Amino acid sequence: MARSRSRSFITTEKPTTYDEDQFALPNLNSNWVYYKGAWLVHIILIICVKILLSSVPGVSSETSWTLTNLSYMLGSFVMFHWVKGVPFDFNSGAYDGLTLWEQIDNGAQFTPAKKYLTALPIGLYIFT
Repeated sequence: MARSRSRSFITTEKPTTYDEDQFALPNLNSNWVYYKGAWLVHIILIICVKILLSSVPGVSSETSWTLTNLSYMLGSFVMFHWVKGVPFDFNSGAYDGLTLWEQIDNGAQFTPAKKYLTALPIGLYIFT
């Protein structure tokens, strides 16, 4: 009686994609937008930059508001839309191709955080 050959217990696994890797661990790079006081920090930074620029001799109030607006816009553009990836390696490169804006709320649009981060520069522009 010949024994039939059994199937191998070694199977090939489908390689994981970045989408699956992104949900393996929490994204510490973008979770800060819902921390207590995180939204207030933006307003505090704007006020600090305005006070700093107003203390420079020879800079008018209008110029300091313009420079405050420009510095916030440039800083937020670089931080949210230019730099890709995560500054620390907790997710093994799962977010390397995404900007911070794309990482917030896993890319969902019109969330409270994205509405606030969109409305703040618009409000700053209208206020100045």
